[in-house]
Parts: sequence; structure tokens; C-alpha cells
Amino acid sequence: MKDLPRNTEAETAETWLLGGVFQDPKIMARFADALQPADFFVDKNRLVWEAMQKLQNEDCPIDIVTVGSKLEKHWQFQNLFGDNDYLFGLMESVPSAANAEWYIELISKASALRKLISAMQKTLGEAFNPAADADELIAKAMERIAEIASRSARAEDEHIADIAQEILDQIKIKKEQGVSMGEQTGFHELDDLTGGLRPGELVIIGARTGMGKTSFAIDIALHAAKKMPVKFFSLEMAKRQIAPRALSFFSQVNLKKTINASLNEDEFSLQCNAVKTLRELNLYMEFEANMSIGEICSEAHAFTARRGAGLIIIDHLHYLKTGGEKRYENRNIELGKITHALKELAKKLEIPIVLLSQLNREVDRASAKDKKPKLSDLRDSGNIEQDADMVWFIHRPGYYDTKIDLSETDLIIAKNRSGPTGEVKLHFDLNTTKFSTSKIKESPVNWGKW
Repeated sequence: MKDLPRNTEAETAETWLLGGVFQDPKIMARFADALQPADFFVDKNRLVWEAMQKLQNEDCPIDIVTVGSKLEKHWQFQNLFGDNDYLFGLMESVPSAANAEWYIELISKASALRKLISAMQKTLGEAFNPAADADELIAKAMERIAEIASRSARAEDEHIADIAQEILDQIKIKKEQGVSMGEQTGFHELDDLTGGLRPGELVIIGARTGMGKTSFAIDIALHAAKKMPVKFFSLEMAKRQIAPRALSFFSQVNLKKTINASLNEDEFSLQCNAVKTLRELNLYMEFEANMSIGEICSEAHAFTARRGAGLIIIDHLHYLKTGGEKRYENRNIELGKITHALKELAKKLEIPIVLLSQLNREVDRASAKDKKPKLSDLRDSGNIEQDADMVWFIHRPGYYDTKIDLSETDLIIAKNRSGPTGEVKLHFDLNTTKFSTSKIKESPVNWGKW
């Protein structure tokens, strides 16, 4: 393995930062936790910063005498320093103690690069093992990179009043725009009840097969993509199944006619216009089956870095795996690991993540009055409901009772960590498989269970 590269500019910043602390000890009070000793490349500087941190934690004055006293107790002192001349040199070298924040940024970035090199060297060494599992190594590599990114981007602590003022400023802007705090789903009653899709939150949408959870997710994606980047992971459906739905949503042309290529000239023209509308959206889709949670996290990080903060939608949970050869006691535990990772991803990227999930078959076996899903119906639920900030269920009573209009839909907000629970009435257009707040003209053909 090659030695870690040197960064002359960062090494100079190390000496200037330490010298700045000697000139103005208040710097240490402000930035004591901004760097760790391991972030320093030069051994002497690493030990000096460690001594300064200890003095700060002990509420002792920081100067050449006190730092020198700490260093004299270190077993490496004689070998590295010999006396305190190096400390005097640090104090005399710094051009301006006022630039401490800039010095810290240089040191932090150089440290992150060294950590990244070390992590990749470790991964490379593991990859040469013939018995290595590719999925497990990829997941480990992503975890190492995410940890480095998290530490490099770690923010200073903030006063609660400053945080509250920031939120208040956001509220004022949203109020002037006439929208909720979170990103809008396109369903006004839902946004009013939940506050929309908020950054850092994991939203789980559950439903039994045939209720339209994928269609509902596409609805949200198409609306959100008008204003923000959206990444849609379709682990279940192929692109030839998703694209016709998107076309029908905008053209209002019968979905079955699109699938069967039986469009007349007017309908084909409407579909061409729909393609133009879709091209204006910031919506990107991926159709890779059997993705691991490590791959999802990696793709999400890359997408956010490339397109900016937006929305991630995953269809659906039960097609995800943890990766590697590790076997869990049961699927329940494995899914809990996945949802916990997605919640952490939402927080790190400061974006909302929508995750679709199947419900237990017991919902179908229950008596008529118990058909509405509840939290315990989440399939292999485990910690799924615990990790989720919101859980929504799609329920169409007409699917079970032929006396009820098949388009009628109850969107049940079963969990809302930051607000009330309740229900929102929607309609499922049997012609285009699109959800709406008001009933669209009923299709002469029953597509409800196709």
C-alpha cells in the first residue's frame, strides 16, 4: 500500500491554527470539537491539539506553559520536542488568529481524503480475498464512505433559539407561498393533515396487492418532480409497466389501450404531448431488481450530490435485501435493519424518503368490518413502524364489497410522528389508475383487479 499523501497547505494550516490558539485561547472554546487529534497529519501538531483539548475539558488556561506541561508527561515528548521551542515557533508563525475557521476547513478536508484513501485501501485488500462476498464488500465500502462524509460534514452545536428562528423564517416563506412546510404530494387534504413530505423523514405507504400503492407513489413522484429532483427505485415493476401509467396520468387516455397499442390518432397525439410534459419533469427511475440496502444508499448519495436534495421513492420494501452472507434469525429483523438504514439515510441527506410496503395476508382473511388495515398489519413489521415517521395505508372498500364504488379510497394516516392521524378520501380512476381528490368519469370497463 502507498503512503498517505502529504498536503503542504493543510500542514501549514495546522501550525497556524495551533499558533492562533496560543494567541487567542477563545478559539479553542469555540472549535475544540471541530477537529480530533487524528485529523492532524504532523505528529507534533497532533499531540499539541490533544493537549489543548484536555486543558479545555479541564477548564484550565491554554498557553505555552500549560500545553508544554501536558506534553512533558507524554512518552513521545523527548523524541518529538525536546523542549518548548516548537511551541514558541507555532505562536510566532501564525499570520492571523482570525482565520481559524478557514484553517480548520483545510485540515478537515485533507483529513477526510486520507481517511477515504485508507478506507478504499482496506476495501481493496478485502476484495483480493477469493472468498469475499461482493455484495457484503460493497455494503461495507458504502458504510465507510458514509461515515467519513458524516464526520466531515458534522455541524457545530446550535442554540435552540437560532434553530427556532430558522424554522419561523421557513414558515413565513411557506405561508407567503400558500403551501405547507413539507413538500406537497399533490393531495391537498393529505398535505394539510400531515404537513407534506418533510426532509429527514421516512414515510411508509402500505397496502395489499391490487390497492394501487405503486400508482399512488407515481402520483406523488410526478407532482413532486415539477419542483424538485425525484429518484424512483422500482424493484418490482419493469419500465414497460411504469411508463404507460405515467403517459395515462397526463393524457387521460385509457391505460389498457396504451398497453395494447390500440390508440387512435387523437389518443396517440395526446400521448406524444404527455411525453413532452414528462420531459420537463425532474424524475429519474431505476429498475434494478434485488438491490441491497447498501446499493440503495450509495445511489441515493450519488443522486443527491448530482441533482441536489429532493425525494427518494422505493417500491418496495420486501424486494430489498441487506446484502452479504449474513443470515438473520428471521426476516423481521432483517427488514428492521433496512428501515433503520433508510431512516438514517433520510436524516443524513436531509430529504424525505417514501417506502412502499406489502401488508399481511390476514387483512384479506379478516371479517368485513375489520378490512381496514392497521399498524400491526405491516408485513414482517418488526421495527418498521418504529423507524417510520409516518405510516399511510391505502384501502379501497369496494375491493371487498361489491356494493361500494370501486373508485372510493380511504387513505389512512395511521402514524404521524409530528401531527395528527386520520383519514383522507380519494378516488381511484379505473381508467388511468390515477388517484385524485374528486371522482373522475367512471370507466365502462372494470380495471379494479386487473
